[in-house]
Amino acid sequence: MRVWLAAGMLALSAVSASADEWLLPTVRTYYSQDRHARFTVTPRDISSPLLYFDGKVKGKELAGQKPGSSQTFARGVLEKEDGAGHWAMVWDHRLVNDVSPVSAVVSNSARYVVTFDNWHSMGWGDDVVVIYGPNASLVRSLALKDILPADYVYALPRSVSSIWWSGEHTIAEPSDTLILKIVIPSDDDREDAKQYADLALLMPSGQVRPDAKWPQALAKAAGVAKAKRAAEKAWDLRFKSPLTAPKNSSDGDWHLYLEEAFFRLDPDWKENYPWKTVLRSPDAKDYAPSEQWVREDLDGTGGLGGPIVVASPSSPENLIRLMQATVRDLKKQTLKGVRVYICVPAAFRDRAVKALAPTGATVVYLDPAIPIPQRKERLEEYLKAHRE
Repeated sequence: MRVWLAAGMLALSAVSASADEWLLPTVRTYYSQDRHARFTVTPRDISSPLLYFDGKVKGKELAGQKPGSSQTFARGVLEKEDGAGHWAMVWDHRLVNDVSPVSAVVSNSARYVVTFDNWHSMGWGDDVVVIYGPNASLVRSLALKDILPADYVYALPRSVSSIWWSGEHTIAEPSDTLILKIVIPSDDDREDAKQYADLALLMPSGQVRPDAKWPQALAKAAGVAKAKRAAEKAWDLRFKSPLTAPKNSSDGDWHLYLEEAFFRLDPDWKENYPWKTVLRSPDAKDYAPSEQWVREDLDGTGGLGGPIVVASPSSPENLIRLMQATVRDLKKQTLKGVRVYICVPAAFRDRAVKALAPTGATVVYLDPAIPIPQRKERLEEYLKAHRE
């Protein structure tokens, strides 16, 4: 729980993009359903996901390319087995993907190969679905907008890098029909809660034929899109307006408030991320962990040297008591050089600052009764990004 809270909610849950992580792409082989055709993908050789992402942001050609490597493009090799265990090459060709597709399917006849998505950016680009025909001919390259309505794409779950639109696709044998497994948008994005609808795509013509679940999927997407727009509108207003403290004692609401207050006030807001702690009511069943978090904040193990933001909307008096008791048992200057934001009503300010003094922390008082205006440069960046 502490790890989850420390990671923070980047925005309101309805509009936030989840974090994700990409490992280096590796050589992968995909077999047809009858196992008599196989397609091997060799990715472009990059040094690391971080260098790739940094290079893409800077617009570098061959972003993240490993120095000295000759593998400067994604390569696909299609083979067919003769029934006696011997594999013969059908074609060896450069793929349209920058680094590598995420997955692929191959038909039993080896007539078609279809690749899906791009490594590090699922759902984006004009090559989300790429169909190769005889002799590696490019039959078609499709973006999500070529397959799904705009509102449907908007409603799909997302992470920082990707649109999570699909399940495991197949080729219907012996026909030349690709069966796309499409995520049905939902308020619940847990992997085990996902449901899918099938879209049959005729590979020669590009015609799309939905299954019986499609009307339900469209209706669900419309509802999710509507709620998402409303949440984004509310977040936009909240971002631009003076920040006010929650009227309740909800952990989630206070974590959002403390995080946003930090980004509006901290001098190093671009380089740091706050370690947020909300001390719960002593009467709460889950009070004990929150008390331990405060102790970890003060002994230097919680924030790991970074800025700390602490509040107790339900019991500021108890927070003062806990800080005094904890600091009394610590060595002096345990938080020297660390900024600690303490959010308590004005009546508790002096006692809170005094309680933290032995730690050597730079204490910043945060008055929950005073609205905090948005930082000018942050607002300018936000408005510029939305204009673009």
